[in-house]
Amino acid sequence: MLYKETVAITADELAWINSMLADCGVKAREEDPRCLDCKWKDFQTWSKTAVFPDGVEMDIKLCPGCTPWTEAVLFLNGSECGCTDPGDEFVSDWVMDLDGNQYMVEVVKESGNG
Repeated sequence: MLYKETVAITADELAWINSMLADCGVKAREEDPRCLDCKWKDFQTWSKTAVFPDGVEMDIKLCPGCTPWTEAVLFLNGSECGCTDPGDEFVSDWVMDLDGNQYMVEVVKESGNG
C-alpha cells in the first residue's frame, strides 16, 4: 500500500534551509582546516515529521556538517527502521519502503503570505 503525507514549511524556514545547504566551498569536508570554524556544522539537527495513518512516522531532517545535508528517517513505534542516502534538497518527495508498504512525504513551501 502507498501512504502519502504532505509537510509544509514556511518561506522563512525554506530560506534558512537553502542558506544552510548552500555549498560552503570546501570540497574535502572535515579534512579541510576551514571546516574547524565552519558556521554550518554546529547547528542542531532540524526536522519536520509526517505521521501516517498506520502509525509509521518519517522525519525529514537537515543535518549539521560542513556542508549540511538532508535525509529522511522512517520510524515504527519509536524505533528507526531505515534512512535515505544523504541529499542536498529539503523540498522534495521522500519515499521509503517498509514491510511491503511505501511511504511518501511531499515537502512543500507553505502557500499564503510569504
